[in-house]
Amino acid sequence: MKKTILITMLMSVVFAQSDCNKSNWQEYYNSDGKDMSECDLRDANLRDADLRDADLRDADLRDADLRDADLTGANFSRANFSRANFSRADLRGANLSYAILTDVISTDIKGVPRSLPDGWSLVDKALIKDKWGSSTPPDDMMTDGDDPKFEDIDADSDGCISEDEFNAFQEVRKAQFQQEN
Repeated sequence: MKKTILITMLMSVVFAQSDCNKSNWQEYYNSDGKDMSECDLRDANLRDADLRDADLRDADLRDADLRDADLTGANFSRANFSRANFSRADLRGANLSYAILTDVISTDIKGVPRSLPDGWSLVDKALIKDKWGSSTPPDDMMTDGDDPKFEDIDADSDGCISEDEFNAFQEVRKAQFQQEN
């Protein structure tokens, strides 16, 4: 009988994280280490949630509502965020390496994440999937070597290229091209 109880207790410790879900996630967040790894938060309403420094490695956050959430310093490595809403969420220092971000909604993101999945960028406060991922564009897409530098386009030096800065730069390039031809 004692062996059965001991084995049951050990099994509950080993599989405890798989019990984390949208009904009880606060208990896991408030525990030592804020360990919510592998938590099932599909369709969870986490709007305005405070998840600072949470460990959500391998968590399932498909269709989750993370609008206005504080995700500062959280570890979302390998988490699935398909169709999640990050609008106005604070991602300062968050680790999103290897996360799945398919069809995420991400407007007015606050802060800059520590890392993003390969092929993703934060552009004008939104998460954007790069056309070529980490690879370079095809040779026929390359220019003659007179490529602009980031600093040439980022006129206000804020580390982001806004739509207005991009359009202004395009107008200058268009005028230069027309003048040359």
